[in-house]
Amino acid sequence: MLDASPVDIISVSTINFKDKAFGTDKNMAQLTRQATAKPLMICGRIYDRATADESILDADIVLSGKSLLLNPVWVADIRENKPLKPEQTKNPMWRIQTRRCPEKEMTMKKNMHFE
Repeated sequence: MLDASPVDIISVSTINFKDKAFGTDKNMAQLTRQATAKPLMICGRIYDRATADESILDADIVLSGKSLLLNPVWVADIRENKPLKPEQTKNPMWRIQTRRCPEKEMTMKKNMHFE
């Protein structure tokens, strides 16, 4: 049914991409993949390279909006494969306090480009 619809891509947006859905042993992207061959976008608690790599196993495109908004150097962190500390994955708001110092502002502006 989904494959016949005029939809180009499906966004599977959850709080945590790993969460199992509807009492199954599969997450929402895995269930959606069973229902369609359309490309899938996935998001939900994708904070660093490790979670991005894990989530792409179930989708075609990885989305990470909140992490990017809270960490202006997120793209650079991903490129450098910087892991997050456990407290950072629980509360992404930690980045707001650490990114408000003047000497960091130049780094933030310099790294806010995308290729």
